[in-house]
Amino acid sequence: MKKHDFLLFENYHIATHHKIDLLLIAKLLQSKGKGVAILDIYGEEENNELEGIPIVKLPFPSFIPNDRWKLSPRNKIHSMFALLRFLWQQHWYMKKVVKAIEPMSDYFYCGSYHTGMSSQLCLMRKPCYYWGLRTERLRDIRKHLLKNFIDGLHMWWLKRRFMKNPYQRLFVSNMIIMSELEKIGLNRGRMTIREERVVDEIGDAYLPQLPEKLTFLVIGQLRKQKNVPFTIAAFKKADISESQLKLVGSSNEKYEKEILQAIENDYHVKRVNKFLSYEDFNKNILSSHFVLFADEQGSSCITNGTMMEALINHRPIICPDYNPYKYYVGKYHVGLLYKSGDMESYVNTIKKAVELGVNSFIPSINLFLQNITFEKVAADLLSGIEANDKIIAYNQKN
Repeated sequence: MKKHDFLLFENYHIATHHKIDLLLIAKLLQSKGKGVAILDIYGEEENNELEGIPIVKLPFPSFIPNDRWKLSPRNKIHSMFALLRFLWQQHWYMKKVVKAIEPMSDYFYCGSYHTGMSSQLCLMRKPCYYWGLRTERLRDIRKHLLKNFIDGLHMWWLKRRFMKNPYQRLFVSNMIIMSELEKIGLNRGRMTIREERVVDEIGDAYLPQLPEKLTFLVIGQLRKQKNVPFTIAAFKKADISESQLKLVGSSNEKYEKEILQAIENDYHVKRVNKFLSYEDFNKNILSSHFVLFADEQGSSCITNGTMMEALINHRPIICPDYNPYKYYVGKYHVGLLYKSGDMESYVNTIKKAVELGVNSFIPSINLFLQNITFEKVAADLLSGIEANDKIIAYNQKN
C-alpha cells in the first residue's frame, strides 16, 4: 500500500461544490513537492485520477450515510429521526474509514468542519486539517441546543473531541476568523491561513467587453439572508438612467415570490432564477460593472466566495460595512462600503460607484490579486503547515 504525504477528502457528502476546493488544495500541495492523493470516501469516482491528482479507493465496499433528507426536510419530527439515523450510520462508517486510512498518509485534509460531521475523525493521531468556514460551528452551541437538541448535543461532543486533540487543525481564510477562533480557546498554532480563491495569473479586466448599459449584479444562491428586496429598493431609489440590476441564481419558491413582488415588473431589473455552473457564474460577473452585497450580518465572520470571484474577475464590490467586506475594502480599496441596513447610505454608495466608475478600482484590484496568486498561496500554505508542526512539537516537549 502506497503511503502519501497528504491524503485529502471531503467528509460533507452533500456539499458537492466543496470538491472544487478539495482539488485546489491538492494542487497547491502538489506544486510544493508533496505526494498527494484524493480519497474517494463514498465510492463515487469512476476515474483513478483527477486533473493529475491520483484517486485512492477505500479497501471495502462503500456505504453512504443517508444525508439526502437535509435537502428536502418534510417536518421537524421526520428531520429529528432522519438526523438520528444519519448520525448512527455515519458514526460506524467513519469508524471503519479512520481505521483504514490512518496508515495511508502522514497528513490529512478532511474537508469542511460542520456540525454534522463524525467525531470519529477527531480521534486521529496524525495532523488533520479542516476548512474552518465560520466560527459559529465551534461556538454557538447554546443556539443549536435550543433549535435542535440532538444537533446541539452532537455539536458539543464534536467540539470537545476536536479541541482536546492537538493533531486536529484548521485552514482559515483570513486573520479575522483566526482571531475569533483564538478567543474561544483554539491555539493559533493549530490554524493556518489558506486563501479560499487563487489566480494562476493576473489576467485582463475585459472592460471593453462590458455592455454599454451600466449593470449591477447580485449573484449566488438567493436566500432570505441575502436581503435581495433591500437591494432592489436601493437600486430603484438610486434612479440611475439606462442602468440594469441583474439578480442571478436560484431561490426557494417562497422567497422567489418576495423577490418578484419587490421587482414589480420593473424592466430595469432582470431576474434569472437557476442553478449556476462555475462557468455561468463567472460569465455573469464579467458582463457586469459592479457586484452588490446586502447580506444579513451573522454572529461571526465567514469567508465569502462570491466576493472573491468578483475581485478575481476585476469587478469592484459594493457591500455593508462589516467583516469580511470591511477588512478587504478597507485594506485593499477594492470597492465601496455602505452602512449596513441603511437605505440612504446604500443608495448614496451606488451613486458614488457610478460617479467613480469601474476603471478607478482596477489598479487596487490588481494589487490585491498579487496576494492570491497560485504560487504565493501555495508557499504560504506549506510554510503555515510547517509552522503548525513546530508549535505542536514544542508544546508537546514542554
